[in-house]
Amino acid sequence: TEFFAQDNFGGLHQETSMGGLTVYHGNNHIINTVMDPVNNLSGGFDWTRASDGGLDRSYEIVRRGSGQAALSHIFAKANALGEIELLSDAAPVEIGNRVWDDLDGDGIQDAGEPGLAGIIIQLLDKTGTIILATTTTDANGNWYFNNNNVGGGLFYFTDYKVRISPTQFNTAGTGVLAGYTLVLANQLTNGNIDYSDSDALLNIGGMAEISVNTGIPGSNNHNFDIGLSQLNSGHLAIDDISLKVYKSGQSSLLKWNCEESIFKSFIVERSSNGTEFTPVSTIQYNTGKQFEFTDKNALSGVIYYRIKGVKNGNPRYSNIAQVNFQNATKANIYPNPAKDILNIRIQENTSTAVTVAIYNEIGSLVSQKNYTVQPGISTISVNELHNFLAGAYFVVVKNSNSILLNQKVLITK
Repeated sequence: TEFFAQDNFGGLHQETSMGGLTVYHGNNHIINTVMDPVNNLSGGFDWTRASDGGLDRSYEIVRRGSGQAALSHIFAKANALGEIELLSDAAPVEIGNRVWDDLDGDGIQDAGEPGLAGIIIQLLDKTGTIILATTTTDANGNWYFNNNNVGGGLFYFTDYKVRISPTQFNTAGTGVLAGYTLVLANQLTNGNIDYSDSDALLNIGGMAEISVNTGIPGSNNHNFDIGLSQLNSGHLAIDDISLKVYKSGQSSLLKWNCEESIFKSFIVERSSNGTEFTPVSTIQYNTGKQFEFTDKNALSGVIYYRIKGVKNGNPRYSNIAQVNFQNATKANIYPNPAKDILNIRIQENTSTAVTVAIYNEIGSLVSQKNYTVQPGISTISVNELHNFLAGAYFVVVKNSNSILLNQKVLITK
């Protein structure tokens, strides 16, 4: 009449359960804390089958040894064990999704736009230097990284890079992707980002790359898509305009080549996120094939640039290049050495009071003035503060919290 009939210790105890209990569904077991699981005067666990009530095994945790005084091991068969909790590996995570042919080049996955099969996708560490795994898109352009193709599986809450193999994409498509270029990323779809857009940006090496962060155990994120297009109008035109960007002090130096004389002018465009660009300057075309522009207004963070030209009435864009001023100071002085003009450029996020002090080469204060700089980039002409003689000076700029600039300047006459 008793289903779990083996919870006993011979004729001494007919009921040995002590109340702690858990159900291990995967192994058909009920595990509970018991007294005398193997020997008398002990405590431990029984593994009982949920299907027929039979006992599979027992395990002893605490016991009073033979011949020991009754109080030498106070627990003995007393209820020394509490609740039972099952421990297992946390649920794995998965990332993915699709590489598709953006037929109209709008950066949105529209109905009927096909996936691109056979595209090699690489998973890299957060630095983008170590390849951790590789997979290939299926017939629908889908790809995934999970425990099946990543050695040791993906880690939780971890940064990775995902990119198209450089054997198939290097600034523009090669091999099976010849003629394809990367579409603009993070285009809004029904007012939402990441639903049907492209997430890849060109990194400094010209790779189509996505920055990924995995989530909690058990999470699957299938929002990482890469859109490629064979349309030229309104998209990348690396064959026409090839852009490179360098840091030049606190400025960005842009250099680009143009092999065709079909452009009347170039528009330099800048972005803080790689997707939304604003015009910075217009450069007129000349008879040469090499062009330069210095952007003195990029002081901090990662800055993205592209060059826009007009070809046969349609806009044409260069590759997107970036420069990192992540650790740049918020103030700089130029030119240095200076002759007739000396300026301080300051970038602040809010309206900020600053003090500009000028010292001569023996450390004596020769001039000082307070300014209020507005959000964004402000320029202060130092010439109004002091009638400089030729020689060396020290310019110090500080706000209420810190020194923004402390620099030696040479004045020539």
